[in-house]
Amino acid sequence: MKIAIIGAMDEEVALMSNRLEDKTVIEKQDYKFELGKINNHDIILTVSSIGCVATGMLMGVLFQLFDGIDKVINIGVAGGVFGKVQPGEVVLSEKLSYSGADARGFGYQYGQIPRCPKEYYGDKELIEKVSLDVKKGMILTS
Repeated sequence: MKIAIIGAMDEEVALMSNRLEDKTVIEKQDYKFELGKINNHDIILTVSSIGCVATGMLMGVLFQLFDGIDKVINIGVAGGVFGKVQPGEVVLSEKLSYSGADARGFGYQYGQIPRCPKEYYGDKELIEKVSLDVKKGMILTS
């Protein structure tokens, strides 16, 4: 399986970078892509920079350069809502939605981008494979 792992900051991907076996580096369009293996999976590790737009730009370059990516995993730090998540806890995204989109004036629900679903769903197959003690729930982006 070929898996792309993305973090917004170097600090977020540093531990994964140290685990890569047979590492090679490709630099393209201001991005550094570290290629290697973890547990016999082909890994493409990279840093997007902070924000949805930065991640979207990176994804365009990623899919132009690399064929056959099976999964994309976004890792990194985030804030918690209502004190339900403590620093250092891991949350897997069962659902994802926007917290800052408001097209209600056009008949959409708060958080829904026009012509798109209100919520997206995490990869159930990957979530089921995680054996760590983690929280599962909704992740919002803004």
